[in-house]
Amino acid sequence: MVMRVTVVNNAKQSQKAPLLIPASAIADPTVANSIRSHVFKSAQSKLKLKKPSRVYVGKTGQELTSKEGWRNNIKNDVVLFVSAGEEYVGARKEPTVHADVKPDCPTEFLASNAPVDSLAITQLTATAHTLPGIVHAVGQPDLHPGTKFPIGAVFASKKWIHPPLIGGDIGCGMSWFKLTLPRSQVDGDKGKKVAEKLRGLEGPWRTQEHRKRWDRMKKVAALLREGSPEAIQYIKEHDKASKGGTLPLSTLVEDATYLTIEDARSQQEYVYIRRKGAAPTYNPETRLPLNLLPLPGSRGTPTLILQPSFSALTSWGLKNALSLAHGAGRSMSRAKALSLLSQKYKGQNILQPRAGDIEGTWVVCDEKDLVFEEAPDACKDVQAVGQDLVDAGVANIIGWCRARVSYKVRNEEY
Repeated sequence: MVMRVTVVNNAKQSQKAPLLIPASAIADPTVANSIRSHVFKSAQSKLKLKKPSRVYVGKTGQELTSKEGWRNNIKNDVVLFVSAGEEYVGARKEPTVHADVKPDCPTEFLASNAPVDSLAITQLTATAHTLPGIVHAVGQPDLHPGTKFPIGAVFASKKWIHPPLIGGDIGCGMSWFKLTLPRSQVDGDKGKKVAEKLRGLEGPWRTQEHRKRWDRMKKVAALLREGSPEAIQYIKEHDKASKGGTLPLSTLVEDATYLTIEDARSQQEYVYIRRKGAAPTYNPETRLPLNLLPLPGSRGTPTLILQPSFSALTSWGLKNALSLAHGAGRSMSRAKALSLLSQKYKGQNILQPRAGDIEGTWVVCDEKDLVFEEAPDACKDVQAVGQDLVDAGVANIIGWCRARVSYKVRNEEY
């Protein structure tokens, strides 16, 4: 992902210029395509600095000389002071590091087949190594960049609670339902009739994050995502919000919440587990393992049915922080998907299956941008994500089902 920084002439600090550092740039300052080389070129061309030789981080005055220094300090909106050899001009503000910060906090990445954006890895590592109290961090195979914190990540902490790690959409999750609708009623063009009947579903809970997807595995089932962002007294209200989101869900088959904080106790540790786009592998109330978990694909790929696995090889769930991936994960940002896919599918109707595809998906989505932002191409390969979980020893794939109707949003008058 492109990084946006500001380059300043250290000796004449009124001279400054914006710089977009390409995603291909490397932290190692000794290589040709280094971040430092881009900074120096910008200083020469925009600031007219003839012989740039040193770079400092604004406010702290830290000089960037090593690969680790560049990797840890280059982020959006950072200000870099470029010098022709002179020392940093300005007051140095020593960075304060809390005693509970663990720079060596262990991080686990479960992806081996699914591609992972380097920015997401940087976000996870930086979060684990800079926020106080974090003792373990896991990047699921669906890991992808968030605005500030990664999605598809799990963080365990002692003593500390960090609400921004999960954001405001508390309790957003998935639920399975068995329906009386026979499979024959969604095969082929019959799926269109079901899609047309799905009206009046928005009501007061309408948001972009709510979605209904009808899947089938011999019988027809429904997979729902729901959320309820309320926080006053944070943990108490967080739990109330999380539980409140599932109260109306009757005839429940299985559900999983993937934007939560919970406490996990053992003889050795008492920690808080934060899931930002990840599903728990056990029932927090009974402490018993779940029999199955859905791993949603996209509108064009199956939903895998996972069975969480616990063994000595994974330290009985420590390796994956008692969590699994919550979906295929994004392979490109919403903005990029909208830009690229709106052109790729220009003039095509991707809300219905291709001709002759009897197992395709009928999509209900009346907001044009969302059609492209959440197109199958914008997601990772769910099979690769699922296989990564199997290879890591944290889950088994025991089945799959394919979406026949995917409900996102319908514009209706109320």
